[in-house]
Amino acid sequence: MSSEATAATGPPEAPAREGGSSRGVLAVVLIAVFVDVLDANIVNVAIPAIQRDLGATNSAIQWSLIGYTLPFALMLITGGRLGDIFGRRRLFLLGMAGFTAASVLCGTAISPGMLITGRVVQGAMAAMMVPQVLSIIAATIPPAKRGGAFVLYGMIAGTANVSGPILGGLLLKADLFGLDWRPIFLVNLPVGICAFVMAVRLLPESRSEKPLRLDPLGVVLITGALLAVLYPLLQGRELGWPGWGWGLMVAALPVLGLFIVWQRRKQAADGSPLVPPSLFRLRAFNAGLVVMLTFLTAIIGFFLIMTLYLQRGLGYSPLAAGAASLAWPIGVTLAAIFISNAGTAPKRIVVTLGAVGMVVGLLLLIGTIELAGTGLSGWHLVPSLLVGGLGMGLVMAQATNVSLLEVPGSDSGAASGVFNAVMQAGGVVGVAVIGVLFFGAVGSQAGSGSNAVADELRRDLRAAAVTGTAQDRVVGAFTACHERQMADQEGAGATRGCPAALADVPGPARAEAGRALADAAEEARAHTYTNAMQRTLWWDVGLLVVVTVLTSLLPRGGAPEGTAERSG
Repeated sequence: MSSEATAATGPPEAPAREGGSSRGVLAVVLIAVFVDVLDANIVNVAIPAIQRDLGATNSAIQWSLIGYTLPFALMLITGGRLGDIFGRRRLFLLGMAGFTAASVLCGTAISPGMLITGRVVQGAMAAMMVPQVLSIIAATIPPAKRGGAFVLYGMIAGTANVSGPILGGLLLKADLFGLDWRPIFLVNLPVGICAFVMAVRLLPESRSEKPLRLDPLGVVLITGALLAVLYPLLQGRELGWPGWGWGLMVAALPVLGLFIVWQRRKQAADGSPLVPPSLFRLRAFNAGLVVMLTFLTAIIGFFLIMTLYLQRGLGYSPLAAGAASLAWPIGVTLAAIFISNAGTAPKRIVVTLGAVGMVVGLLLLIGTIELAGTGLSGWHLVPSLLVGGLGMGLVMAQATNVSLLEVPGSDSGAASGVFNAVMQAGGVVGVAVIGVLFFGAVGSQAGSGSNAVADELRRDLRAAAVTGTAQDRVVGAFTACHERQMADQEGAGATRGCPAALADVPGPARAEAGRALADAAEEARAHTYTNAMQRTLWWDVGLLVVVTVLTSLLPRGGAPEGTAERSG
């Protein structure tokens, strides 16, 4: 998921400096859209490979995902204002150059910390680059061609969403130059260089004649409030949930209060707060923010745990996991096509139907997992993921429009920026909250996983002539080993098969008993992750039921827009 730029509407424009043809301009900015959306979702399929190579913990992986989205969300509005002040071409070039350099940093990372740093820089540079795209289109593309440009914009964003998991899986399978997961980042180097050169030659300069001022203190305060919640939430499980973590989360409330006070003072001083306080007097806008924050918390977290479940739990390859999940983005695309031909259906009804569709999709998924068990195949997933994708597409297509219906035209640019930043924040919260729930469930379900394979393991040990008290000791050691591995979860590269359990096995029987233990370990892991997935999905379902209820607070709206507006 990524965010669209702030709305092109706003202060008067200074004349654009001469540049290339409108086709050339469009080609350059759409490359930026593609790499932004692609980089936001391509990483998921590489998580187990990254963990194996770098020895990254689960919290480190969550930080590598949040590291991109959090600075993007926090700096999105500021990036748009910087373009208005200093020139959109200049900020676009800065963002593209920085994004490309950060991609190289990610692709050459030798530690989790280096990878997280690269992702943070990537997200910050994307926040400089992406807000300029719609503004450049509005300032340089003739009005008669602008509708077609926005259609292409939506198509490119949709294509990037669909191709991300598959492209990531293909790159990992190809193992280019023996680099394993690294090409998913390094591929941005030739693309970024090409786009930068094209931008230098083709993009005209444009800026706002009366740009809003920056609000650096507002950025610092809201960043502090978010980090005060996210840091203890992500690190708490590994640190044993210390008291200072809970205190830090409580401290986020007064920091948020300071942010609100500062926004009011900033509004009174120069009319350019990061978040205009007047927006929060609009019921539809507030309802839309809550709907999308809750919605994306559920869904972005779902994408994370789905990858871990398929690859780490069921042993899918990255390519197989990407292919198995393909029905979801296809559903999103089909929903977008439906919306473009939906006639006069009220927007709120479309959003509500989308939320209901997602609830149905996840309930189908829970039922499918229950019936298929550890033998789940990609084909089993198609119906539930297709329904879920259709639901998501309906929500994303109209939620922004219906939430901004009551916003005055003079505030539309600011409202769009705030709305999209909050959507990104929903993704950050989703990775943190749903990830913590899932990893906790994996630890708590380890006992059920080892119990599920105990009888079969005993039969295999008996066939290997391991009986009596020796068999009991082997099974006990295996159970303790499996539960410890599931509780620790220190990466997908953790030792499998519990070789220590062979200590009480006589020499001649060790080879056969070792194979039995290895098979049992894989099956126990699959059972554990299957149970954890089902339990976590019920949290997602609960959040989406809340979303469905909250949609009643949105205004009814009119006919859906025919434009290809990108909402997430």
